[in-house]
Formats: sequence, structure tokens, C-alpha cells
Amino acid sequence: MWTLTKMKKMGLKILPYMIAFAAIISVSGICLIASSIIDYRAVGMFLLFAIFLLALYIGRGPVLVAAALSAFLWNFLFIPPRFTFHIYTFSDLLMVIMFFIIALIGGTFTARLRTREMADRLRERQATALYSLVKDIIHAESAEDIWQTSVRHIGELFTARIACFPIDEHGAIAHL
Repeated sequence: MWTLTKMKKMGLKILPYMIAFAAIISVSGICLIASSIIDYRAVGMFLLFAIFLLALYIGRGPVLVAAALSAFLWNFLFIPPRFTFHIYTFSDLLMVIMFFIIALIGGTFTARLRTREMADRLRERQATALYSLVKDIIHAESAEDIWQTSVRHIGELFTARIACFPIDEHGAIAHL
């Protein structure tokens, strides 16, 4: 049975694919309108540029779908003979193959770079939080100050309300 939570989770997973699809369709549509003044090779560059931009904001899977869709649309809409999947010249066939390979590799590398950047930001945030915690603990004057400082910093780091219950030597909750 479909629940609202399942639909929201599914929607969040599908959203990057929808963004990729819409972006490639939009770029292709604009290029189709301008096809009388731009060459089909330039259209390939616009589509490739769109894939690299998408890779900066969405994940690897949607970028791979965008690469496949753009190669398909570029072949069908722009490479002579237009509106067919037949490619007459070997150089055009080679361009489509190379376009797809470059889009896959470039999109994958850009998505990896984005993932590493996000991991670096997380590590930086964690290191800053740890430094702040240690700095405040150094200035604490009692065990209670250490507990309160730790609870405050952990709560800020995880954006949650935190409670600590220290246990004394008899296993009972100690009072600070």
C-alpha cells in the first residue's frame, strides 16, 4: 500500500532524474528552435555543457541518464538525416560515440568531485565542532561545567536536545 511517507521518499529519489530529464529536454528544445542558425556539432557542445552542469547538482545516476538521453536526442533531432536514428557518415557516428563516452566520464568525475566536496564540508564541520568543544572544556571549572558544555555542543552538532545521566560508583544516577 502506498503511504504518504513512501510517496515522499520515492519523490525525493525521482526528483534528480526529473531535473535531469527536464534540463536535457529544455536545452534540446532551445537548440531545436535555434537549429537554423547553429550547427548540429554546436548542439552537441551545449548538451555536453548541460550534463556537466547537472553533475554539479545531482547524483551520478541522473547524470548517466542525462548523458544517454542527450546522445539519443542529439542523434534523432540534430544529426543529418534528422528525425531518424540512422547516421550516414562515419565521422558523425564517431562523434555520437565519443559524445556519449565523454558525457559519461565527465559527468561521473564531476559527480565524484561533488561527493568529495560534501564529505570535506562535513569533516570541516565536525573538526570545528570538536575544536570548539575542547576549547570550552579547557575553560570549564568543574565536572558539572564539563557535562553542560558537552551536552550543549553535542546538541548543537546534531541539532537535537541532549541529556546526560552520569552514573556513580554504585551504578546509580549521580547528581551534579
